[in-house]
This record gives sequence, C-alpha cells and structure tokens, in this order.
Amino acid sequence: MREIPSSLDHSLADVSKPAIVLDPVTNKEVLLGDTASCVSYHRSDDAAEIYKDLSTSYFATGVLVLKPLKVKGRQFVYTNTIAFRILHGQVIVTIHKTSYYLATGDSFYVPAGECMCLKPVCWEVQETKLAC
Repeated sequence: MREIPSSLDHSLADVSKPAIVLDPVTNKEVLLGDTASCVSYHRSDDAAEIYKDLSTSYFATGVLVLKPLKVKGRQFVYTNTIAFRILHGQVIVTIHKTSYYLATGDSFYVPAGECMCLKPVCWEVQETKLAC
C-alpha cells in the first residue's frame, strides 16, 4: 500500500470507493462505479505478455508486450473498446480487414465486437510494447 504524504493540502477520496461525477444528461451528481479496481493481472503465451493493472466495467488498462519474432494472432474484442498506444516498436495492426503500419508514439483502438491482429515490422530480436 502506498503511503500518502501528510504535507498534501488536498481532500482525498478512498480509491476503493466510487467517485461522484456529473451526469451530462441529467446534470445531477451520480456515483461512478469501479473507480480504480487494481487487479494486477498477468498472462503470457508464445506470442505476447499481457499485464492488466486497472479493470472497470467500461475499460481496462495495462501493457501488452509482443515477443520478439512473434505475431499476436486474431483476437476478438468482446464487450469493450480497447485503445492502444505503441510505447516501443513498429507493427502492422489489422482491425477486421484493414491493416495499418504504426510505430512508437502512434495510437489505435479496436471497437467492441471486432477482431485485431498484431504483426511486428522488424523481424530482429526485439520486443514491441503497447499500452492499453
């Protein structure tokens, strides 16, 4: 658990509790569920490692590491849109039937209900890192 400095001159909420936000439709304050549900999930297979560190009912965040000389084959995105930022490397990203060349600093997203595939451009021994 992280210790909060006592010198902070700010009112802080408990991250395990929902945040109060303004509903843009009703213009009333409502509770936002799943403010920061840290899960520290790790999964690894032959092609990639996935480190998920925040998971909500709307989205999740983490890091996907594409292993050297490997292709992350077709993956179906079920219920949530997934957004990625390429932290290091170059990849061909295929979303449904459309492919793009993307490199360090580029971003892309995959809408719910679509498939994606990641293929490294450089076939040298290096990892490609994406934040999602």
